[in-house]
Amino acid sequence: MYGRSLSICVMQLGNGDVDIEDVEMIIASTCFETYEEFLQVIEYYKETYWSGNTEKCKETAIQLWNDGKIYQPRLYNNDLAQALYNGGVWVETLEECVYVDHREQIWA
Repeated sequence: MYGRSLSICVMQLGNGDVDIEDVEMIIASTCFETYEEFLQVIEYYKETYWSGNTEKCKETAIQLWNDGKIYQPRLYNNDLAQALYNGGVWVETLEECVYVDHREQIWA
């Protein structure tokens, strides 16, 4: 399966709600280029999203990084934004991970 939010998916993985063996990739909205920047994001997430299980979530995120399972489309086009999580943050196919050019979106 594919995750569509690094922070939420890692939280669910760290909490045991989802098995990491089932994860093909996390398609993240983040845009970090180096391991050091990745660790800064992880520290921020520990203080915000992962308050109850910080070390397990950090270990999980690092495992995903080491396994090459974090993909960041914004590294290649920073104008991309993930479409709404219709149906949740986990999807079965890569085609369900829809990104759009936010400059072309019409906001209501």
